[in-house]
Amino acid sequence: MQTKTLADLKRDINPGCSIELIEYLDATTQDQIPEKLKGIRYVTKKDTTGFYLNPTPEDGKRGSFCNFPKAGNLSYIGDTFSISEHYPHDSMSPLAGKLYQKRTYRLLGF
Repeated sequence: MQTKTLADLKRDINPGCSIELIEYLDATTQDQIPEKLKGIRYVTKKDTTGFYLNPTPEDGKRGSFCNFPKAGNLSYIGDTFSISEHYPHDSMSPLAGKLYQKRTYRLLGF
């Protein structure tokens, strides 16, 4: 499969498609996917900075906002994309600058 870019992700995510969180890693707690994040979310609106996700597309509400990641924090192959985040470098934490979270999503119906 071909690696895709942030521009491809922005083109592929549109109102009406859905997204499922399939992997969630948190270096601080080593938790699995939190119960409140499980399930399929529907894209209800999209703009240049991100998109809105709602668990029930019929209720007319926008839902939660999800920013598009920086290109360097995105891995997008096929219908699966991963977003990585890092602790701030100016943090007093010993984890400063290190990867602390990774979420992997599957894009459905695009």
